[in-house]
Amino acid sequence: GHFEEGATCDALVENIDVYPTILQILGIDEDWPLGRSLIPLLEEPTGEIRNYQLSEIQTSERRFCLRTREHKYAVAEDGRGFMLYDLEKDPGEQHNLIGSDDGLEERMREELLRRLLSSQHTTGRPIEDLTRRT
Repeated sequence: GHFEEGATCDALVENIDVYPTILQILGIDEDWPLGRSLIPLLEEPTGEIRNYQLSEIQTSERRFCLRTREHKYAVAEDGRGFMLYDLEKDPGEQHNLIGSDDGLEERMREELLRRLLSSQHTTGRPIEDLTRRT
């Protein structure tokens, strides 16, 4: 196929989406449960293949982050939330909303935990109990 030169795409994707993309390009029909092919985004750059990004970072401790179009939320492995941004109102991520009393942090924590538990069933990699708070 042909893809428009210089086209950009703002879709939410993850690193795990690269492997199924390569498989599709090579014409290999393999069931890969972890990612989604990026080919639909190459064909339609304004499309979407997922409505969230889930990431894990290992520094001196594991940290987990959930990003949606509207929000970005991150917790440390001890369950302590340390980053929460409203990306629609604050795209530059200048105003951390951790500790706000509007219930957003709790909703994002629940969604992150739900996504992590779902991911754990797919990858088999255990996560700590992020429901505790210090």
